[in-house]
Amino acid sequence: KEILPFYLDKRKKMHSQRKKSIFSNTIYQSAQDDKSVVWFDENINFNIQLASPSRKQINLATVYNDWLKFSDSFSSLGPINGMHHTENVVFKEDNYTPLLMAKRKNGEEYPLAIASYPEKGRAIWIFTDKLWQLAMNGNGHISRNAYSQIFDSASQWLIRSEINKPLTIEHLSLQEEDNNIFWTAYLKGPATEYIDLKSKDWNISVCDKNLDKNKINKEITGNQSLTLSGKIKNKKQFRKVCSITVNATNKAFGSLEIKSQAPVPKTYKDNDLISSQGKLKELAEIIGAELYVSNNDIDFKIKTWLDNKYLEKGLIINHESKNKVNHFWILDSYILWMLILFLPLEIIIRRWDKLFQTF
Repeated sequence: KEILPFYLDKRKKMHSQRKKSIFSNTIYQSAQDDKSVVWFDENINFNIQLASPSRKQINLATVYNDWLKFSDSFSSLGPINGMHHTENVVFKEDNYTPLLMAKRKNGEEYPLAIASYPEKGRAIWIFTDKLWQLAMNGNGHISRNAYSQIFDSASQWLIRSEINKPLTIEHLSLQEEDNNIFWTAYLKGPATEYIDLKSKDWNISVCDKNLDKNKINKEITGNQSLTLSGKIKNKKQFRKVCSITVNATNKAFGSLEIKSQAPVPKTYKDNDLISSQGKLKELAEIIGAELYVSNNDIDFKIKTWLDNKYLEKGLIINHESKNKVNHFWILDSYILWMLILFLPLEIIIRRWDKLFQTF
């Protein structure tokens, strides 16, 4: 029962008097007599139309975006018969995404297809067996491939092969300092709204070490995006690459596991760099020079001195000179082009007598 995205509403339970029939003891007849169960009724007439889920529900079931382009095919199918009774069931909030609705003759709408996230998996519930008519319908407004494409997209979502993932690690930043690795991970996706570091359903490991979630900093940076950061001791010296793994389970999206890795940049101290200020001071003491550290005052004086020099003597701009050898210099002469143009005239002059005799 835990995998069901709905439960029976006992308040709406209606008992009808059982009809005397030879099938009165069968399961099918019992389902018909007990109006509280979700039984299939061949006589229900309805039209198919797309549901209107919230943005949060769509982000968790991206298959809705794939089905959205087939809205004309669903509406062009026309009235069909046969679906399960869902009048007396209550769908669990935040545990499903409505995909299709069945609109009956009386104007009432009931879910016809929904997506849910039972335990650690995904499921699509279809309360009719008449969708095959999409493939066999003679209506010219329905593509022959619509049926296959609809269920192909559903299969891709079920096996987690869709393009838009519920959670991704956009970037992992690492910095090593005093035998510690400071890390920052940028996460994005609809599942970020469910991240709870106090819950046992979320586990995070960095550099192959499970982290204490109480020592992880969480900062929301925008819509469906946040930043996680912290530090760990670098037991393995000279570690070049480090990875982060996020495992989570939630009724809203099932289970997920994402990984990312990044290089650990080597940190250099000022004393190790030749151009550092400390090294320059030592060099100034050795050669007996005075070290000037750049500041706004010195920069202004240098700029003023350069401007005055330019005003007094002007600027000298070196002209560019071509150093390449031009092997096609003869083509630059207009005489060559005139000779080429007169070649047809020379042929006409030599053949003048024959041309004259011809005409």
